[in-house]
Amino acid sequence: MFVERFMAWSAQAGATQRSAAVCKLAQAYVHQYVAADDLKATEQVFTLYLQDPDMLVRAALAQALAPSEHLPKCVIWGFLEDVSAVAEPIYAVSPRLNCGDLAAGLNRNCAKIEAAIARRYDLDDDCVRTIVERGTAAGVLALLENQAITIGHGLLQDCATRFGDDVAVRNALLQRDDLPPATRQSLVQSLTNVLTLWAGDWGVEDRPSFAHMACDAVNRASVRIAEEAQTDDLEGYVAHLLNTEQLTPGLLLRALVSGQFELIEQAFAQLSGQSAPRVRSILESGRKAAFEALFRKTGLPVGLYAVFAAGIEAWLVAEDEVDEANVLAAMLVAAEGDSHVDGATYALLGRMAGEAHWEASQTYQRQLLLAAA
Repeated sequence: MFVERFMAWSAQAGATQRSAAVCKLAQAYVHQYVAADDLKATEQVFTLYLQDPDMLVRAALAQALAPSEHLPKCVIWGFLEDVSAVAEPIYAVSPRLNCGDLAAGLNRNCAKIEAAIARRYDLDDDCVRTIVERGTAAGVLALLENQAITIGHGLLQDCATRFGDDVAVRNALLQRDDLPPATRQSLVQSLTNVLTLWAGDWGVEDRPSFAHMACDAVNRASVRIAEEAQTDDLEGYVAHLLNTEQLTPGLLLRALVSGQFELIEQAFAQLSGQSAPRVRSILESGRKAAFEALFRKTGLPVGLYAVFAAGIEAWLVAEDEVDEANVLAAMLVAAEGDSHVDGATYALLGRMAGEAHWEASQTYQRQLLLAAA
């Protein structure tokens, strides 16, 4: 009698009234306020409402019933077969879905449903891998924002490879503390490429200057990433730079000025084929002949030997009195006195000197403002 009366009333009620009434019934069902004798009849009402002519009514009912832990699977399947607006809340939170149900949802190729599944706290590894490898940007973004899910380094790299040009995905990746250094650097490079293309499209007049700025920005970021990387990650990070042809003399000069000796050690080791401990011993010993032999094995331009040697010697002399300006000054003196140093290298050292001077001026200005406050 309950079902007949409810459905007879529904036939005369408007969509807003039907939605309010059936959702109230659904909330009572979810919180187990429905008497045991009325459970079957209540579930029959839900089954009949799967055919309600108004999609908004069906979507509201799906939203209300989604958290239920005892809703019959036949009703669940009815919602899942409906349009995405109705199926989405079920895919998002229903505890009644198994791995097969979620896999079927991902196969619908619907960005909204994919994102709903990606926000679940109980995703298995197969679903995570499917979203990363075949999903949309919306699904990958939802997965990255899901703090209940652990994503391995390899899958994070896949996210960056597929959607490094997507602003939202790129930002979500860069905000992660567990992002591998190589992946972080590739995203920085991707962003720089986008900006360079933008400059070309908008007709930036001084394109060579912009290209230098872009290259310097990537190198600065790459050195900073190495600075923040764990020691165990540094070997793989340097290998990434080498394999992507980004382990350039310019980057290594910046690393030397910044005192990033671990990066220099790994770079020289991989370029020369020597072990990292062997390279470290040569750099720390200050033996010029040994360093010259090592430098030749790296394949770096011979004209840069004097500049690198001057920088390393300046750091060794400085010991605990770290002063990047003095190191850079020593490298500039070496460059001026060596005819083998090309114009591009000297120009880079000049830009680095200008950056250092600007940063020192900014620091001085902040100190004046603090003193005046």
